[in-house]
Amino acid sequence: MKIITRQIEADEAPASFEKQYGRDRDGKKWINGRTRDETIDALNALPKPVNADEVDRIIGNDSWTRVPTCDDCGKCSLDAVMQLGQEPDWESCTAHICHACLKAALDTIEKATP
Repeated sequence: MKIITRQIEADEAPASFEKQYGRDRDGKKWINGRTRDETIDALNALPKPVNADEVDRIIGNDSWTRVPTCDDCGKCSLDAVMQLGQEPDWESCTAHICHACLKAALDTIEKATP
């Protein structure tokens, strides 16, 4: 179980991006106009706490700072979700649940148990 916020995603983005793509000295420009190494270097140069808008600008989109959609109610653009279950991968049992849905689930359990 772990909390996911835009700030947490931004703080983890430099290391996550480098782990995902690695360094490559081929010099090819990405869609953001930078090479892979230039992108990684720009992310690693960001001061802590990392500004999520700066991460988005460097990468060229918000996919590395976006909070996942709630898997129960389907709402997106949330401030935070709780990740439950296994660490996400292609075959994991993972759910992202917003505060309102977590509260509703707890209320349901409390009403159902003596």
